[in-house]
Amino acid sequence: MPPDPSKTAVDRWLRGPRLADDRRRFLAALLDINCAHVVMLRERGLVASDAARALLDANEGIRLDPGRLDAHPEREDLYFTVEAAIASSAGEEAGGQLHIGRSRNDITATMTRMVVRDDDARLGRLLLDVIRALVTLAAGHARTLMPGYTHLRPGQPTTFGHYLTGVAWALRRDYQRLADGRGRADECPMGAAAFAGTGFDIDRERIAALLGFARPVPHTQDAVASRDSVLELLAGLALTASTLARWIEDWYVWSTLEFGFLLLDPAIAGGSSIMPQKQNPNALERTRAKAGHVAAALLDALFATKGTGFTHAQDISVESVAPFWVAAGEMEAMLDVSCQLVRCVRVNSARMRERATSGFTMATEITDELVRTRRVPFRTAHGIVARAVRETADGDQPALLARLNAVGAELGRPLQVTEAEIHGWMDPEAAIARRHSGGPSPEEVARLLGDLRQWIQTAEDELEQIRRRLAAAVAAREQAVRCILAGAEA
Repeated sequence: MPPDPSKTAVDRWLRGPRLADDRRRFLAALLDINCAHVVMLRERGLVASDAARALLDANEGIRLDPGRLDAHPEREDLYFTVEAAIASSAGEEAGGQLHIGRSRNDITATMTRMVVRDDDARLGRLLLDVIRALVTLAAGHARTLMPGYTHLRPGQPTTFGHYLTGVAWALRRDYQRLADGRGRADECPMGAAAFAGTGFDIDRERIAALLGFARPVPHTQDAVASRDSVLELLAGLALTASTLARWIEDWYVWSTLEFGFLLLDPAIAGGSSIMPQKQNPNALERTRAKAGHVAAALLDALFATKGTGFTHAQDISVESVAPFWVAAGEMEAMLDVSCQLVRCVRVNSARMRERATSGFTMATEITDELVRTRRVPFRTAHGIVARAVRETADGDQPALLARLNAVGAELGRPLQVTEAEIHGWMDPEAAIARRHSGGPSPEEVARLLGDLRQWIQTAEDELEQIRRRLAAAVAAREQAVRCILAGAEA
């Protein structure tokens, strides 16, 4: 399609798309900011009652009928589009007072923080759902034997419950990183104006409270020049995506016919256009790949920020933030699909147990027992067992016993390991039961799961406190508006 000759390239590629995106993403936040600002201006005596009422009525009219906005790229952005609509409804005299003591710069920074805050809370709840699902699955498999791997080679027996608990613990740290950044982001830029504040006697603490923030950003230039709260959240999302992708890669491998540990629900598998027997793990593949999009969004944002001056500019206020919206969408998909994967997966416990003791996975236990019961130095014991397993067929316990004693005798260390001893040493349940704090013993897994459940409850309570605080801010705004509209200001 040829370009519209009535529009400039700037309108086609920059102003027009931004206006459409901002209207969808930021309109509600901008109207909330307008409302809180007018309330504060009236409370400080900076606008008259009639003007405040006209502004609030016009602002609410847009909220009730956003289709009335006459959006044209020549108005440049969402702010000027809304300001024009308010002035048209409230009159030029009242409409012209809306911008007292503020700038597009602090408004844009505040809108971004408000919308990112909502996305952060939503993603936090989804991440807790994934962790909770892992905890539930792990509790049912605290005694399900499986081989533990290093370098994708069987190493020692563990349990599926222990593995799942480890993934949950890593995701817990990911969540904590995201939560830690909330405190630093919980500051309101309003009142910073362009960058130097304002000479009007505004109340920054009041508008911050009305918008649900804990406090204003202390420094006015920092308030409009910085988007590091978004970058920090993006970094946390990239780490979370990496954890999810690594876990999903394990399940991708374990669901192959060659491993056979996991069976994917047909609802999350795809078919083949030619091979009727195929059930392809499409959901795992796409979810795993989305981690790359999240990591790329972090790099995009960092590079958009690099080299910009420490002040307001649109490469900071628009371009450095744009990758976050991509990352948030990809992360929401990853978390939602991951939760379904956990809830739908079927575990082949028999196959896991079969593989748990193959490939000489009890060799480390035998080595440890030679140290404990024969006082053989660990490195010597390691060499004896390594040679014995190399010279024995997998699963041939009598032959392994013979080779252990023979190799020990050759080295001048008569071991005299008995059949009963080797049988006990190669008991995977007994070996796992001996594992200390943090290990795969069922009792220790149960303790770890208990800690996770308690932490999940605490995290949910903290999110609920944030939700209630934001709801209280909305209620306070609405009450203040009612007082102004009724002429009953204190």
